[in-house]
Amino acid sequence: MEAWLAENDPAMDLVGEAVRKPTFHIPLAMEDDAGQLIALYLPEMERTRSFARALSARANHRIAAGDIDGAIDDIISCKRLGRHVGQRGMLTEVIVGIVIESIAGTIGVAGSLEHPPSKGQLQRLVDESNDLPPQASCDKAFVSERYAALDLVQAMANGKGLEELGLPGGIPAWIGLDWNLIARRVNEHYDTLPTS
Repeated sequence: MEAWLAENDPAMDLVGEAVRKPTFHIPLAMEDDAGQLIALYLPEMERTRSFARALSARANHRIAAGDIDGAIDDIISCKRLGRHVGQRGMLTEVIVGIVIESIAGTIGVAGSLEHPPSKGQLQRLVDESNDLPPQASCDKAFVSERYAALDLVQAMANGKGLEELGLPGGIPAWIGLDWNLIARRVNEHYDTLPTS
């Protein structure tokens, strides 16, 4: 564990510092024009979940070692990471944000009989948990989902697919689909979704 901590502490400290800012965002960029919007998000979601798992591992190590304040820092960092990820846009990100917060929720700050937290430390955990950024709105996610769906329709209309996600290549032109009608129906679908 010591070797792992020596290698990963700086990255976790940086994440912990970054998520305490009002805005936290890891920029996404396409490698070329052939990619679709949805393909950008999937690797990034796995990366943010790995940050959460690392913070959880370090928090549990800190609890066992008696560093309760350090563990609380990691718990709050993990919760803040989840809130920031959920605010990014896609419904997948909202769900991953909830998952990341759940990872933080499984860390038992009072899990060590040898090093119980003080009343002040527990109060700090409660206070900082109550001071998290707001939870994500599905309304914003539906807008991003609409754009990603329309991007996929446009890619398929141009003979492309999403092979990275296991979807087949483009639809053959001889099928004669009216792509404007398909895009209109996608928009109508998103128009009918409930808003909060």
